[in-house]
Amino acid sequence: MLEGDGLIHLHRVAPIAHGGSIFQLDMRNTAVIERATTGVAYAVDPWLVDAGEPPPIFPLSTWLASWPPHIPADLGRSPQQSGNRT
Repeated sequence: MLEGDGLIHLHRVAPIAHGGSIFQLDMRNTAVIERATTGVAYAVDPWLVDAGEPPPIFPLSTWLASWPPHIPADLGRSPQQSGNRT
């Protein structure tokens, strides 16, 4: 919807990513966006935070590597949210 309405400029919507294994019963899915200029994929997983909180956004490779992924406290937040204004 956002991409179709022209509201995403620096990224593009990518196919859903799947992680985990049926053998370990840790299967999961997440939305993915890609940086338009580099093609680097990022996971957007609202399941990792409480309802109403902004979802963390981090490299897809991090999301696929282990579960639950290690997410630094300020990862995925804007500079204003994280306190880092540089």
